[in-house]
Amino acid sequence: MFVHFVVFAILWMPVTLQLVTMRSFLATPSCNDRISNIEFVAEHQARSRRSCAAMCSINCGCFGFNLLVNKCRIHRSCDLVNMTSTEDGWKYYQINLPPDCQGVMESGESTSGLYVIDLFGGRVQLVTVYCDMETDNGGWTAIQRRLSGTMNFNKTWTEFKNGFGDPANAYWIGNDVIHHLTNRQPHFMYAIFKLHAPPGRTKHRKSSCNSLIKVFRLQYLFLTSGDSMINAGHTGGNVNGASFSTVDRDNDQWNSGNCAVKYKGGWWFNDCHDAFLNGPWPPEHWFEPWIPAITSVSDIAEVRMMIKPT
Repeated sequence: MFVHFVVFAILWMPVTLQLVTMRSFLATPSCNDRISNIEFVAEHQARSRRSCAAMCSINCGCFGFNLLVNKCRIHRSCDLVNMTSTEDGWKYYQINLPPDCQGVMESGESTSGLYVIDLFGGRVQLVTVYCDMETDNGGWTAIQRRLSGTMNFNKTWTEFKNGFGDPANAYWIGNDVIHHLTNRQPHFMYAIFKLHAPPGRTKHRKSSCNSLIKVFRLQYLFLTSGDSMINAGHTGGNVNGASFSTVDRDNDQWNSGNCAVKYKGGWWFNDCHDAFLNGPWPPEHWFEPWIPAITSVSDIAEVRMMIKPT
């Protein structure tokens, strides 16, 4: 049995957002002193290979740096078969993007913000995510983020499956992405509320669970008391084994209708919920996001769900 923690907290700390491109790279010596016959994405003057690496955007698969002329060239890819010409001084480096925010942290980044991750490797699917590098030792990948009702979470099955929104403001990373991240190994989950309130009223809630999501079904093992996602006194709030439901796909256990339709948002409903973080804003229409800790949501400023490997 895998055991790890789900953490609930209420915080008021502001977070500065910025999009950060990873600067982790590996040398590709087979391409050195060569020039690609495929047009490069961009060319810049650069003082070092690290400053050249910093110029890589989401379209940059590798870069070449020539110390002899302090020149940097950005490429989508560096394949030896395309390096048909020669020129002294060029050295090439493959950009490595981590698969999650824990990998971002392990690469040396320590600032919370927006990062690009390479979900499957080989740059098959690049995803921009919010990474929390301060909470509980950092390395948290935000699978959901909501700021002041800027995004409607009453979406279809396909929209939740593929993901939607803007990580800088409000987004759902996508059930396909969540499944891929969590299916390989158990994960911690951390749920955060930030409130429009003065400091001094902080609440924390911890419980234990096993791996998060397999084929859009929440696998959740209740081991401690006081957790809203699996309320021992209300079977309808127990999300252990609950399938994800949306307005157009009813997978809940409520016999009188579709919980996602009634509460206007996709979630792992049972019959129906004691924890529900995808309710509609303005908050007066959002019913009981986390019982018993939060029953009124009028002062909520941000909601965030984050995961990282155990």
